[in-house]
Amino acid sequence: MNDIWRRIFVFALTLFTAIHPLLTSAVWALSEAQSKSLVIVEHAGGPVAIRAVGGARAQDEPQPPLLGTGGLPPGGAYQDGNSAISAVQGSLSLESYSSALTQYLAQRGYSTAHIHWYYTFNNQSVGSNQQVYGYFSVKSDGTMSNFGWQVVNANGGPTVMYYKYVSLAAETGLPSGQGWTHDNGGQLTTTVQDTLGNPQGQPVVTTPQPPGVYDPPGTSYSGNAVDPDAGLKQLISQVVVPGIQGNGAAFAIVDYVRQIVPVYDCDNTGVCTARRSVDFQSRTLSLTDPCNPGGAGTYECSGVWGFELQYTTFRYIVDPQGNYSLTSQLQTATPSPAVQFDVSAPVSGVAAASLQYVVVDPHGTGQMYDIRNDTVNNLPCASYIDQGVSCNAAPISQSQQQCVPQQGDGGGGG
Repeated sequence: MNDIWRRIFVFALTLFTAIHPLLTSAVWALSEAQSKSLVIVEHAGGPVAIRAVGGARAQDEPQPPLLGTGGLPPGGAYQDGNSAISAVQGSLSLESYSSALTQYLAQRGYSTAHIHWYYTFNNQSVGSNQQVYGYFSVKSDGTMSNFGWQVVNANGGPTVMYYKYVSLAAETGLPSGQGWTHDNGGQLTTTVQDTLGNPQGQPVVTTPQPPGVYDPPGTSYSGNAVDPDAGLKQLISQVVVPGIQGNGAAFAIVDYVRQIVPVYDCDNTGVCTARRSVDFQSRTLSLTDPCNPGGAGTYECSGVWGFELQYTTFRYIVDPQGNYSLTSQLQTATPSPAVQFDVSAPVSGVAAASLQYVVVDPHGTGQMYDIRNDTVNNLPCASYIDQGVSCNAAPISQSQQQCVPQQGDGGGGG
């Protein structure tokens, strides 16, 4: 591996371990409890974005210390990228910034801050604007890690490949007689992303042949050692590496689903029952009279319900040469068997914002209730899952025709 790819890979490994689950679409929930941390995206002399992970920021919480420009001129011109990086390193005081940020984190209960800093400059060697990008972390105990600087394009940097493979054999571990199934076994999803996890086009879903070709190997009864990563390695060599190289990507993220199991709840006598699960995948508020926003209308909910299945996924980062490293273990949940529903109820005088946690009974009774206090089906909030996240339902869309007053409304003047 040449030096530039090695630097990009080490940089990307740390970056995605820290923030990728946060910045991508909310489809994964971390299996382990997360401590409260802070993500700061700062464009020197420009916009700043701040997010909390593992807990919400207080409404009156002041803005954390920022790194700033260090006296660098906005849009300064430099001979090349190395000259710009040297200017950045000579202007910024990371030590004093780390000290101020450490105090801020400790006072407000944050364990770590992940800082992503951009400086836009004019690269005279290429005749266009580029950015110096730095990523570093600061812990509340004062520990600071600087993962280096690199020059990226002003549109956000290099391409990243994302793959998700769901093992076909994972279904063999499900108990018989309950109707448990999963529909995407043996499927591979491929997405081109930018470095912050934003899709650059639509995902492509395929079923590699023969079915289950990239599954983990089965149990060996001959006494011979079995490589649990045999299927993963084949996926990387046959699909991932060619995808990285063919798209000119810096690296790839691979989500590899190894295990799927049903979830049971047990009482204090040891009696266990399968946990029921509901996924409200679509919610729409339609008003009868578009000229009367507070008037009558219909609230429609659709999705699936069944018993809860838990997916165990291993996330890897892969470089262009096929070297891979485990970054995290993830868990998601989905209902099975997936019984579809499409239900609705009349409403009056409600706004979409007031229905954030309110749903229509998926069993067709027409009753509406708050999933945080289900008095209809008596399910805990954790049984309501959307996009793999518990105590959640799809966002509400509002179907409302344009208000066109009838002729003659309002009368005429005299």
